[in-house]
Amino acid sequence: MTTAMKKPAPKGGVLVEEHKAWNTKKYYTFSGHLARTYRRVPKRVKFKSKMVNDANQHLCGGWSYFGYEDESDTIERQLVAGRKPLGSMSDWSRQEADARAKRLRKAGLVAAVSRNKFIDGLWNVEACHDITVGEIGNLGNLLHDYGTEMPAIFGEIRGAIEAAENCRLTAFFGGRWETAHPCVTGLILGYPIENTISLCRE
Repeated sequence: MTTAMKKPAPKGGVLVEEHKAWNTKKYYTFSGHLARTYRRVPKRVKFKSKMVNDANQHLCGGWSYFGYEDESDTIERQLVAGRKPLGSMSDWSRQEADARAKRLRKAGLVAAVSRNKFIDGLWNVEACHDITVGEIGNLGNLLHDYGTEMPAIFGEIRGAIEAAENCRLTAFFGGRWETAHPCVTGLILGYPIENTISLCRE
């Protein structure tokens, strides 16, 4: 939950520091560790979606290990609750991965199991809602936000978003979500738009 205050955020929370023209947004793990600071964050964005939220940013890998009891289980819960468009999870046995995929399919999601290419014995489960990128939210509002905040590279961003608009989320399975334009990757993984804008500014 996002809280606006000047003192340290609650463990596992988000601290928003208000400035005149933009904000600074800080993410804290459940152990109280400052995981990431996003600078020059827009004060407001028009784009809204249940699937795009701060909880998903905590699941981007790395800092979540300081708090969530199991990142993959948390991603699964976010997906089933309709609060994340696409997610990648890992299990240490094929049986566990198959069981996870079965639960996700039973909940109405599309899921695929594959062997991890880099870590022996690890299995990946990729799952998503059976929708297109454009169905995550109003892409007109998303383009407005990028056009307002990043006019210098808006043509590039608009091209990436428009090219992805009619793609089904399953098109990003196989780790292809990692190689998409950052504005598309952030959207399909459900990261707050203002955070992606901050990263692009860096």
